[in-house]
Amino acid sequence: MDFTSVLPVRSDEPEVPAIITSTNSRLDMFPPLPERLNYQPVSHPISSPDINQVMTEDKQHVMLWNPMVNQPIQIVSNAYKTHNFHDLYSKYISCIAETDLNLTDMKVEFKTNWNDSSLEVWISLPAHNFNKQLGEESFMLIRLRDSHNASSARSITAELVRSFCYNGCVWGTSHETYIMEKHTKNADPVKLALSASRFPNVLANHAELLRETKSIPVAKDDAFEFFKQTICGRTAGHKREVNERELERCEHRWAKYPKDGDTLWRTYNVLTDFSTHYTTNASDEVHKAEERRQKVRSALRHEWWTNKLSNISDVELIS
Repeated sequence: MDFTSVLPVRSDEPEVPAIITSTNSRLDMFPPLPERLNYQPVSHPISSPDINQVMTEDKQHVMLWNPMVNQPIQIVSNAYKTHNFHDLYSKYISCIAETDLNLTDMKVEFKTNWNDSSLEVWISLPAHNFNKQLGEESFMLIRLRDSHNASSARSITAELVRSFCYNGCVWGTSHETYIMEKHTKNADPVKLALSASRFPNVLANHAELLRETKSIPVAKDDAFEFFKQTICGRTAGHKREVNERELERCEHRWAKYPKDGDTLWRTYNVLTDFSTHYTTNASDEVHKAEERRQKVRSALRHEWWTNKLSNISDVELIS
């Protein structure tokens, strides 16, 4: 079932109208890219053993290198085209500055991995809130993603963030309430701008749908069977097994949300907790975080979840 049909596309204006200023003054509101991220990767030839175990130059691949920290990034095809994060960041913020988004009290954060070969730019826009739709404090977060190490495609995404815990409201990519616009190096600025402009209305629909999950009962045992099949499942050889340690962590997550009752909303909060609250020794935190978020998106496309959502019908939208 396609739940994009559950809620109609909103045609009303964003709750907080944009403050009308010149594009240049809006652009000045964005911080510059940190200097450590302003670099073009360098390609170095690499060698590999031939059939006689003699080291010869690999004509098909090169090693990308970060000249700022003198660290290797990734082995890639020799046809790989490098770029500078600065070029893309400049294009992104120029596009966003031209939209009607309200940038009041905007906060911009730069999230990178250990050798600055992957990047997420978090743009928090508290002026675009969904408190009325969700029934609690929430605002819009835009994520700009890029990488030199092939860990992520260039994209612009948006989601709800709840003010009390900063859990991002991850959603399935098959739904219009989750936005991902992937673009090539020569991304069309108009398409980027159009994506950002429609985020507030789309996320308002998302918030209304999430609000309805608060009234859908889900027994704890039922929810944990769902977790076993999704975020706590793992493949060992040709068999699907349950990750008992992760299942135990879900017990702790479930216990954190007693006020939510035994509901689909509480189940959803366990998923978002999984995607945002964890410890890891991974050297690429940005990539690891996105891996967990992708597991949640996959779970939200699971038959169990979509069947539960089928209980939402004829939702009375807040206008």
